[in-house]
Formats: sequence, structure tokens, C-alpha cells
Amino acid sequence: MISVVIPVYNQARFIRRAVESVWAQNVPDVEILIVDDGSTDETQDVLQDFIDSKAIRCFRQENSGPAAARNRAIRESRGEWIAFLDGDDYWLPGKLAAQLRALEETSHEFAYCGTVLRDDNDRIVQTTPAVPEACPLAALVWGNFISTPTVIVSRSLLDKTGLFDEALRVGEDWDLWLRLATQARWTCVEEPLVVVRYSDHAREPKYHLSLYEEAIPRIFPRFFASLQGRKDLTSLARQHRRILSSHFSMLAKAHFRSHNPVGFMRYAVPSVATSPLGLRYLLPAGGSRRKIDPHARG
Repeated sequence: MISVVIPVYNQARFIRRAVESVWAQNVPDVEILIVDDGSTDETQDVLQDFIDSKAIRCFRQENSGPAAARNRAIRESRGEWIAFLDGDDYWLPGKLAAQLRALEETSHEFAYCGTVLRDDNDRIVQTTPAVPEACPLAALVWGNFISTPTVIVSRSLLDKTGLFDEALRVGEDWDLWLRLATQARWTCVEEPLVVVRYSDHAREPKYHLSLYEEAIPRIFPRFFASLQGRKDLTSLARQHRRILSSHFSMLAKAHFRSHNPVGFMRYAVPSVATSPLGLRYLLPAGGSRRKIDPHARG
């Protein structure tokens, strides 16, 4: 069985399309678990239409963030595979079938795919095929490139790594992908098979900056601690100062663009102190090999 986990918060306008996109997959033995994370709009009214469906179970909780909502659904689920979808996004036909084929062919435990980015009026903003990585973990440390609604993962792998960190209101997906990548190999379906909603709120530079500042201090110390004793990941562990310096430089340059000299110095100093490469990273063309997207929306 495949358990589709859908957190929803004030997404009455979109949730029906999300559910219908799962029904359109034509894959047998699928259950849908929807967790209303304290919505204050008409979400509950829309969800009432699904209550009588045996293939859909709905839960409601006080607003606790997407990590807590997803974890609630995972704990209530029965499938050996867990697939994620957000209440304002939707899958394109063939998404699940393509990923299941890829997983079967590779015997891997985790798969992701490309995305189509649309705005709130359903206009296409960007189409991004997924890029296969020889070593996804080595790429992920520089920034999150996996959008949550593209992911399907085995329950047995989640049992090894643990679920989403509920203390994180952002970057909780990035944190989990890093943990998954230390335990298993992935497969990538390059085709864009998920439509991700790009809201006006997500465009705000200050919003992204504050999220990134919250995520970095919690995610990376724990991640690098988990690499200790892992001979297969020694080369990556040796880069920890360089990687942290790069992230500090990204924060510093974001504050510089926001005309915040105090914020710039707050991160420029540790960037240079952490690694000599910090000086290079702070230059306009420096920094990580990827543009950081802590919100992981596509």
C-alpha cells in the first residue's frame, strides 16, 4: 500500500484538486491521509466531502507546523511506502507509476522527480526537470533541491532515520532528506510530474532569510555529528568547515542585499573564521554551488 500524506493549512481553495490528482494516478492500493493543521478558512467544509470515502482519512489538530502535520499522518498510515503532497500542490498523471517503476528497477528506498512551478492563478512560472546526482548527499549539503511533494520513501527507511523534526517550521524537509541520504540510495525521475504552488508569500526575500537563519544552526551541527565514525562519508565530513562557511556567506550576502550591515557582519565574520574560503565565498560570485532554497518548494 502507498500512503499519501497531505498536510493542509488554510488551503480550501486548492485541496480538492490535490486529492483528485492522487485519484487520477491509476495506481492500486492507495490511501490518503489529510491533516488539517488548524485551518481558519473553509478547509473543514471542503474536507467534509471526503469523510465518507474509505480511501481517505482526515484529522484535525491545533496549528503545529508542517512537520508535525506530516508526522501525524505518517503515524496514522498503513502503507509500506509514504508519498508526500501538500494541500496547495498537485501531481500530474503518471507520477506515482513512474516512481514505482524506478524504485522497482533500482531497489532503492527513496525517489523524487521534477517540478512545474505555478503561481496562485495557475500560470506557469518555471519548469524544472530533476537532475540525477551521482551522490545526492554531497549535493544536498550545499542546499535543498528536492521539493517535498515529489518524494516517495519506504516506511522501513523512515524507521531508521526518524520522522520530520517538529522543532523546525522550515527546512524540516531538507533536514530529513539529509538523514535519509546517509542511510540509503535514491532514484530520480527527471520528468516534471508535480505542480508546486509559488505563492506571493514565498517570494518575499525577508521571509526566506528568516527561515534560513532558523534552519542552519539546528540542521548542520546534528548532521555532521551523524557522520562521525562513517568511513564511507569521511570525505564529506572533512568538508564541514567549508560547507558551514558557505552557508554563513549566503546569509551575509542576503543581509548585504537587504542593506543590513549589522546582519552582514553577524554572518561574514563566522564565514571567514570557519574557513579561509569564506573570503572567496563572500565575493559576489562566490558561495555554494547551488542557490539555497530553505523552503524547499521546488
